[in-house]
Amino acid sequence: MSTKKENIELRKKVVEELEFDPGIDASAIGVGVEDGIVSLTGHVTSYAEKTAAEQIVKRVQGVEGVANDVEVKLRSSLDRDDADVARAAVHRLEWHVSIPKDHVQVIVKEGWVTLEGTVDWHYQKRAAEDAVFVLAGVRGITNNILVTGVHARPRDVKQKIEAWNGTPPSTLRRSPSPATRER
Repeated sequence: MSTKKENIELRKKVVEELEFDPGIDASAIGVGVEDGIVSLTGHVTSYAEKTAAEQIVKRVQGVEGVANDVEVKLRSSLDRDDADVARAAVHRLEWHVSIPKDHVQVIVKEGWVTLEGTVDWHYQKRAAEDAVFVLAGVRGITNNILVTGVHARPRDVKQKIEAWNGTPPSTLRRSPSPATRER
């Protein structure tokens, strides 16, 4: 439980950090602080700017959580219909060397991009998101790409196993490796 003075000091640090970064327009972002939780409100002109504001706040010492309620309000010159955003996203994915061709699908609804499909590596999942979040017209992203390769993180492998046979991973038993079996 923070005191009022601690909340005021943390708010001051957060506002200063936001104002210091030239990549965002801090004048359009409101900041509230309660018990180490920072609430961001207001509006920015791109999803990249919204994400940047969140990253800036998270690096301030004393911040324990962030509620990012900043809205993306595109300038009229950046406003694009969903088909334009989808087309641009597909092209970005096609041209990205780290993302396997024909493995990621794009769905756009009211500027919100949903990425679906499968890749072998986690960095490919992340690269797909990074490729589209800077596009004009994007208001947000949901990354539903599943990592299915042998290099998937344990959580992704558990999801894959459940999808294949409907058995919760906690009930699956591993057989001992040949090196540990009794002879």
